[in-house]
This record gives sequence, C-alpha cells and structure tokens, in this order.
Amino acid sequence: MKKSTPREARFIFFVADQRNGYDFVDSISDIELRRIGLAGGCVTKIRRLLPRGVITNCTLEAGEIHLVVIGDETQADAFDGAVALVQLVVVDLNRLIERMSANANSSAPVPVSSLSLRAGDVDFLRALVRAQGKDGLDLEVRIDDHRMPMERLHPSDFTEGMGNACKFDEVRHRIVGLRRDDLRGHLLLLTEEEIRVRLPLQDWPFSRIQDVLLSETIFEARIGRADRGEWCADVGASIERPRNMS
Repeated sequence: MKKSTPREARFIFFVADQRNGYDFVDSISDIELRRIGLAGGCVTKIRRLLPRGVITNCTLEAGEIHLVVIGDETQADAFDGAVALVQLVVVDLNRLIERMSANANSSAPVPVSSLSLRAGDVDFLRALVRAQGKDGLDLEVRIDDHRMPMERLHPSDFTEGMGNACKFDEVRHRIVGLRRDDLRGHLLLLTEEEIRVRLPLQDWPFSRIQDVLLSETIFEARIGRADRGEWCADVGASIERPRNMS
C-alpha cells in the first residue's frame, strides 16, 4: 500500500527587532520563548488555540520563529485531521478580525470579548497586535506549500463598548493620573481614590490628553462600570482647566 504524503501546518512569526541573540535553535523551550519577549508570548498563545494532542515543534532561525505541526508517514490520517483543525483556527481568527473591525466602526460597539466563543482568540490577537506595534512582528500561516491568508489586524479593531447592562453615573472629578494604552484605550485616574476610567480610543487619541497632568484638569462625563474595577467613559466626555480650583 502506498504511503500517504505527510501534511504540515506552519505558523511563521517574522521578528523585525531581534534582541534575543539566537541565530538558530532547533527546538525552543518555554523558557527560551519567554526570553524572546512579545513574539514568544504570541507563540505560546497560538499553541493554546490548537486542539489537545496536536504535536508541535518550535524553531528559531534568522529572525523567524516557526511553530510547526508535522505529519508522520505512519499516521498521515491523524495528522491530516490536525492540519484541518489548524486551518479552522485560522479561519476563526480571520472571521473574528472581520467582526472586530465592523464592531469598531459601528455606532454602538459591543465588548470585544462577546465577539468570540473562545477567550483565547481575543487574547492571542491582543498579543499579536501589541507585538506588531512594538517589535514589528508579522505572521504568516502555511499549509503544506501554500500560504493561508490572514486578515490585517489594527489596534483600532479593539474599540469596544460596555454592553447593555451598564449603569451610568455623572461625574466631575480632577485628573490625578494617566496611563497610556494604545491598544485598549488610555486610562485616566480620577481623585485621590484613583478611580480608573477607560477612554474610547477612537475619540481620545493620546495627543488629546498627553498634557492633562501639566496643570489641574477636570474630567466630566457619564461613566459606566466595566470589568476589572474600571469604568468606561460614554460619548460626550470632556476635559477642562478651570482658572480657580476649590
């Protein structure tokens, strides 16, 4: 009986900014992945999206991290199934990116986490877009000798709303802190209690708020309770610098 040709799926992460000191590593350990930084984190998160039992090997070669699912001649059918599942993961990611982009451009965006049935998909895409912005990382997926297209991901795709069950409060507080976050939206800290308010990224670029700590500044808005002890600002929020503060 003629043996089936083994199948292969390969995720290739192109690292533009190399600071790890490696030229070639035949099999990268989890410890070495952590040393690589954001790119290594992406590899770890994409592994978690693969079905249990899928055998992978991770190599590093001249600025490219390869996460490979390799078929075995003696178990071709089993690995054909694994490769098909890898294809499904990529299809699901592409569909999620399309939904995120449409959601970000809608008049009433919903939380990004509600757009995917698997939380790991959103976690991976957050890690990927962060590594793209900071380290120039790029991703290519190959099934056998064919390139499988990936939708282009943008930080603005993570624009999200607060959901329908949110209760809003009117606030007018002094800004005491600012944390920059070009992925999820910048974070204001209000009053000495440091109430954390997340700003909609599309309405509040960092250039609009970068100097709020140079003088006493008031933030006025309707805010709604979000996850992780944060609040989110509704549309119509404003900042002002009163001449006299009591």
